[in-house]
Amino acid sequence: MENKYSWPKKSDNPFSAKNSGSISPTWCSLSWLVNFHLDDVIYSDAFKKGSDKIIEELSRGGNSEHPDRMFLPITYLYRHCLELKMKSVIRKGLELDLISIKGDKITEVMETHNLHKIWNVLKEMIVARWPNDDTEALCATEKVILDFHEVDSTGQNLRYSKDKQGNQTSNAFPEAVELENLKNAVDGVSHLLDGCYDDFFHTIEIKNEMENEYRGY
Repeated sequence: MENKYSWPKKSDNPFSAKNSGSISPTWCSLSWLVNFHLDDVIYSDAFKKGSDKIIEELSRGGNSEHPDRMFLPITYLYRHCLELKMKSVIRKGLELDLISIKGDKITEVMETHNLHKIWNVLKEMIVARWPNDDTEALCATEKVILDFHEVDSTGQNLRYSKDKQGNQTSNAFPEAVELENLKNAVDGVSHLLDGCYDDFFHTIEIKNEMENEYRGY
């Protein structure tokens, strides 16, 4: 009787590119990453695209398996994407001295996975940068981030079935989710965070150029 399941073999190498090539749709070229400056912005975009691709595939229909369990990896990747994006914007905001929080307090925020705490710092930066802007988009962003925080406040609920106290983590999950709606909500927040990052980044560039010109006199 033929075994339909694969079993480990001595020749198995999970990170090998043998028997493949650039013509394969699943072949990855990673050598260029060695000399490329990778930052959390690139990582966050990769996590988001991973979830986007899963939802795109599910949206085609015709799958024999219901998408229920896909909620776990999809939502975790989106959550991690938002965490990394917020922290990336905060790092740039610190270079612009947009808030007075320094030292251990910032270190604590940058080391935590608590989206609420991270957002509170970032929101203060955004308000300091654009004090007279309409707050509608900011409030909408906050709602989405806090919704993610409610589902997974520590970055553990979507990864493990029980927390450190032995509680069932799925108790924090909603009864049902439309994954397309989830994607659309993350898209909006992601665009806002990317816009903040780009503004901070270019402002820092201009600031550095002006300082260099001043030193040249």
